[in-house]
Amino acid sequence: MESNAHAMENEMTAEGLELLGVEPMLGRMTEDPDRLTASGLWKALRPDERALAARYVLEGKGKNRKALVSMIALARRVRPETVRRWPDGRLAGEFKTAFSLEAKLVSSLLEQLHLTGRRAMVGRFDDLLGANSRNGLANSTTPIVAQEDDLHAAADRLAGEYGVRNAVLYLLVLVLRRALDASHLRSWTRGLANKAEAWDAVGDGGAGARPGGDQALASGADRASAPSRDAAPAPSAAPTQEQHGHADSAPSSSPPASMTSLDRLLTQAILDTAQDMSGALSREEVDKAVEEFVRLNGRRPLSHYHAGFRDTVFGQSTAVEEGPALDRDGQRFYWAGAIRGWARTGAWPSIVREYDGRNVVRGLGDGSDLASAEALGPTVRALTDEGRMDELARFVHTPALSGRLDLYELLLDAAIGRLRAEDPVPARPVLDLLVKAAEAMERDGASARAPAFLEARRRQAQCLRQLNEHQGAAAALQALLKRGPDAKMRSLVHADLGLVASGMGALWEVRLPVARDDLATIVEKLSLGEENFRSAVADDVEEACHAHYCLGVLAIGRAAAEGADALDGDEYKEAVEHLAKARSVFLSRRERYAKMCPPADLYFGIANIGALSRAGLARGPEIMVQGMKAGATLPPYLFRPLAEEAMELADQANRRLVYDAVVEAKDDSILDIAARSKSVLEHCTSAVRALQDRGRREDRPGDLAAADLRAALRGHVAAGNHEAAADLLDDLEALAQRKAGAKAFEALLSDPARYEPAWSREDAAMALAHSHESQGRYAEATEVLRDYFHGYASLGTDAGLHDAQGILEKIKQFGIDPSNYKDMEDRYDALVAESAQAEAEDDQGPKPEVKVLIVGGNEVQARAEPLVRKRLQKTHPHVRIAFIHTGWGSNWQKPLEDFQRKLPVFDAVVIMRFMRTELGKRIRKACVSHPWRSCWGAGPTAQVQAVIRAAEAASPAGRRGQ
Repeated sequence: MESNAHAMENEMTAEGLELLGVEPMLGRMTEDPDRLTASGLWKALRPDERALAARYVLEGKGKNRKALVSMIALARRVRPETVRRWPDGRLAGEFKTAFSLEAKLVSSLLEQLHLTGRRAMVGRFDDLLGANSRNGLANSTTPIVAQEDDLHAAADRLAGEYGVRNAVLYLLVLVLRRALDASHLRSWTRGLANKAEAWDAVGDGGAGARPGGDQALASGADRASAPSRDAAPAPSAAPTQEQHGHADSAPSSSPPASMTSLDRLLTQAILDTAQDMSGALSREEVDKAVEEFVRLNGRRPLSHYHAGFRDTVFGQSTAVEEGPALDRDGQRFYWAGAIRGWARTGAWPSIVREYDGRNVVRGLGDGSDLASAEALGPTVRALTDEGRMDELARFVHTPALSGRLDLYELLLDAAIGRLRAEDPVPARPVLDLLVKAAEAMERDGASARAPAFLEARRRQAQCLRQLNEHQGAAAALQALLKRGPDAKMRSLVHADLGLVASGMGALWEVRLPVARDDLATIVEKLSLGEENFRSAVADDVEEACHAHYCLGVLAIGRAAAEGADALDGDEYKEAVEHLAKARSVFLSRRERYAKMCPPADLYFGIANIGALSRAGLARGPEIMVQGMKAGATLPPYLFRPLAEEAMELADQANRRLVYDAVVEAKDDSILDIAARSKSVLEHCTSAVRALQDRGRREDRPGDLAAADLRAALRGHVAAGNHEAAADLLDDLEALAQRKAGAKAFEALLSDPARYEPAWSREDAAMALAHSHESQGRYAEATEVLRDYFHGYASLGTDAGLHDAQGILEKIKQFGIDPSNYKDMEDRYDALVAESAQAEAEDDQGPKPEVKVLIVGGNEVQARAEPLVRKRLQKTHPHVRIAFIHTGWGSNWQKPLEDFQRKLPVFDAVVIMRFMRTELGKRIRKACVSHPWRSCWGAGPTAQVQAVIRAAEAASPAGRRGQ
């Protein structure tokens, strides 16, 4: 008998809790701890709650993520490698099905559901009890010690503010973790169940308001995802003890009528049929039941609710006009039921359509009856989804919000969404409505410090700030402080006041500028809010993250502004302290602070590097790069001291990580700094390649292109990439011929350490002479060539004498005063006379044919080609010639390949000095088995002489004399 009585009592408690929106399975768990298991509680969650819990665990990237992936792969019979590639949203969606999971994994899921999604509720319970807590959930090794009355009072407050079901679920988790005595939960839920049964027995004539069920939605990320209850919606949320002095006291005005047990049964029957539940009525049977119910209770407006609910849940046309004419109240309830049905099926556009077309639907926002209570939430959701926020303040009347924390928070969330989207105009009337409603409820006895009311006032100030009404925003925030908010809200308000003083519209606007010229202005602005920011961080709460972030950015800005290109470790150390706290909260609430995570990572990484500590240099680069890859912009003036000073102390892997990320950012201003950084050029091959590619762009101005190529050359020389360095020297020579970067190129050629061994000193000297010549500085060109004239003249060979002659002829073509080269001319004449005495008699017999290939020159030499052929035909008919004109173009690979292909059929080569230095090097290198002579002059005479010399060198006598 005792067992049966106990079982009956359990069922009565479960039924009573069901009236408050708590599913029977959860209700029975509160009565019988033996029923409470991790697996059972997991299966009792709603599908969307299971998906949310899985999403939070997946974002943690820990070992539990692997377990969830393995579970999905096993259930879906898919390879784990395939599942691992799925996005988190899809992975989480798989857990809407109640998998059987290990108890340890379920505990982690339940914990994250509350720590991440319902953090505000968990923190509120901690505040109410002062429990020994860790990370917001009670420490399982230290049970909560509290008197039963105190615990009941705290639970009542929690249920009133966040909904009975959410409170029950949270307390069940605490019981499961052995942090809460099951008897406390049982006695509290029995009390709630008894109250609910009493309210239900009163029926339509009752004057009491029942505690908030699912309509008092969860806070934070969970609030937006929690579904509304269709089967038995509670008309209003109970006023909290803080609002009315006691949880059981009635509001000042009579509440709307509530549903009876029969109403709930009929509504559930409609849902069961729509979902094809086993044992459910057929549609015909449901239609008959609804029609009979309406006929027998036609004078009761609430009865018509079921007709509207059935029509839209079954997807039938709304036929209110086809039946007997309904009075105003009957129409209100019919359309309220229809709206709830559309909400149940997600047909939000249908709600908006009827809102636009029917006065009766637009009138459901007055809060005067149960019809209004049922229609308000879905209509607000539909208007918000359709981008019609401007309608909300006109639709919802102030009295409709009395005691309706669920609706109040729904409107507040909609307004906050617009503020986060930087669209304050439609949010303003909604926030004005919420503040006005809060004032009305406060006059009726509600607490001025109710969290939702304070949040509405804070968001109203934020809206004014975004609208550039900073004076009004400051006044609103100062008034909010006078209401004595808790530490969390106080910290947020001080941070907001700091932003107002700084002239910032939102937290995301707190950024260091890209241009150094703007840095002082930003630092000055943030300094104006510094006092408030420091007041905000005085309370050690997570909400201080806003102010910590601002102070961290300010510290880096000051270090950059005051230290110029040097690092001030103290400023950066302060930035590390503030940004570490801000970033920790941003990452734990990534969905809310997604926009803040990249800059927080960037600045935190910079601060760690700039602090010049071993730990900072080890962890800073990776975090900084993470922020850059997520879209944060690195100000160039911050990169210079990092590259020149801090990164020199970092290990090679971290140094390369930072430099590669900077290059990937493709920021020309930062690449300019990289071009001046010895450390970057010597350790970052990607930066060298980027500079090289930029310098070779056709649209790059000549002087800038030359600067890029000189920087890239430095990197290639340091890395020992001699061939790449030679190519860059060749490009620089071509630019110098066009008067682009000529002086810098000439300075480079004067320092062998900057080009050897890519070029020899002779290569550099010839390129320098060409550059002087192209600039019209003939005297300087002569001085460069003078040394090489004497060098060739001293060789004592025919080839040397020929090159000496060529240099002398080239100098004569400059048209300078002969006195500048008189000494060279005298020496050459003496050498020629000496050579003539030793020359043998010329053989008068026929000479064998000699083929000479002439390579080099541009269009001037090409025009002289017929005259060269004519002269040789007259004086040396046995010499056959061919030309390859290379010009000064950048693409000399093609003429080089042409030369290499033709060379085997020729006996000798003439290499004109009027070509790119690197091409001349490659041609001379290819002439291993062929005699060659240089042609220093540009005219036909010089070419003819060079061909004759080359032909003589190719004869048997000439080869013996070499």
